[in-house]
Amino acid sequence: MPYFNRSDAVFWIFSVEGSPEDPEEPVMYGDWDGEAGIQELRLLDHLPSQAKDKLLVALKDFGTAFSNKPCKTNLAVHSIDTGSHRPIHSRPYPVNEKVKQEITCEITEMKGLGVIQPSMSLWASPVVLVQKQDGSIRFCIDYRKLNAITTPDAYRMPRMDTLLDRLGPAKVISTLDLSKGFWQLALDPDAIAESAFTTPVELYEFTVLPFSMHNSPASFQRLINNLLQGCEQFAMAYIDDIAIFSQDFESHLIHLTTMLGKIKQAGLTVKAKKCQWALSEVVYLGHRVGGGHIAPLWDKIKAIRDWLPPQTKKQVRAFLGLAGYYRRFVPGFRATAAPLHELTEKGSPDPVVWKQGCQEAFDTLKAALIKQPILKTPLHDKPFYVATDASDSGLGAVLLQEHQETRHPMVYLSRKLIPQEQNLSSIKKECLAIIWALNKLRPYLWGQQFTVLSDHAPLQWLQTMQNTDAKLQRWAWQLQEFNFTVKHIKGSQNMIADALS
Repeated sequence: MPYFNRSDAVFWIFSVEGSPEDPEEPVMYGDWDGEAGIQELRLLDHLPSQAKDKLLVALKDFGTAFSNKPCKTNLAVHSIDTGSHRPIHSRPYPVNEKVKQEITCEITEMKGLGVIQPSMSLWASPVVLVQKQDGSIRFCIDYRKLNAITTPDAYRMPRMDTLLDRLGPAKVISTLDLSKGFWQLALDPDAIAESAFTTPVELYEFTVLPFSMHNSPASFQRLINNLLQGCEQFAMAYIDDIAIFSQDFESHLIHLTTMLGKIKQAGLTVKAKKCQWALSEVVYLGHRVGGGHIAPLWDKIKAIRDWLPPQTKKQVRAFLGLAGYYRRFVPGFRATAAPLHELTEKGSPDPVVWKQGCQEAFDTLKAALIKQPILKTPLHDKPFYVATDASDSGLGAVLLQEHQETRHPMVYLSRKLIPQEQNLSSIKKECLAIIWALNKLRPYLWGQQFTVLSDHAPLQWLQTMQNTDAKLQRWAWQLQEFNFTVKHIKGSQNMIADALS
């Protein structure tokens, strides 16, 4: 099994032998900074003075639970099931002196936190540094080979629509952000050896759960679900995103302190600065939720609604390809689309002559694409598909699920390429489309197994080691936290994403 319970786990989560009043002490990395965490809670200007004082008094009892440093919980450990596979030992990637210095700094910090240690393991995965959008560096391990031989954890993730439906009616909501959440779950001894990674200087191994292993989300979800036992009426979580919800402030104080008591007892730590405290509306799982409302942070139909009238035959054909894919759901499709089909006929001018009848047909078909029965609500017990495409000027993507043998859209996405992106090769544009789409769709996809559909065959190498292009490798490493496969489809089958790009 990828995960198992320690026999000395805290009493109120598992039924085990031992004294419930004397659980094993949690392991700390560095010093507690609970008082600093409490100071950060003073930014509660949205609350009336009396409510703010009550909240601060209530939270002071949990000062040691607030820390920017992770703490290793005493509840459970994570294991990696690779069966009888022989150890995989990769060489470190060649790096220049500047990158080597960056790696050394990251290693020093992680050693100081106690999350890694020198290793003598037969396993070794290479290190890579990935640059974030803000210019900072993210330290990553290329676990693709290890992930490929790891038995998947079939633990069922919660349905996001169910979580949002429960949270929506709440009047008072808090969300908790665990400090480097995955690093608070320890690895078992065998998994420690398998987590080993090689640097240009030395071999190290993790003592805690790394971020880029395929089963990391499932293991952490199992841990948090056990933590929530007895609190399900007022608390829930999607992996490490914990929400506490109530109908009034006084009840919320009780619910919040109950949950924080469990977190403190479990030896977990919360990053106070990133939490949301006692709000009527919060941002949760990519939605703004509370007070009877649930709304996505970004408009899932904006790409269709803001679609400008086509100017060329190629653009008209692209739109008709998208609309035509769902023609059986649009009554009178042939008659409605006739003015647009006329624009594509041989001998018609290019650029096209856009008349009132064309605009009416265009508006009617756009309206059909963004409502039932074409646009569907995501169902989290069905597999997701992400279709992506890139053109010379833009990117397009759509989140899909199958309903009665037809893939229906859940979310439409599109954006223009900036000038430097327009100079990329075709395969790099297609790879960029995948990275952009998965990051936008993260609330739906993270922790789920899904399929990326692309009409560019070489992209199937993404989760292999067959390509040596440095930029493509960096992009592939950025995608390790997602659990997906790339499936090549013909361009004629990818008309939705193709039209959006």
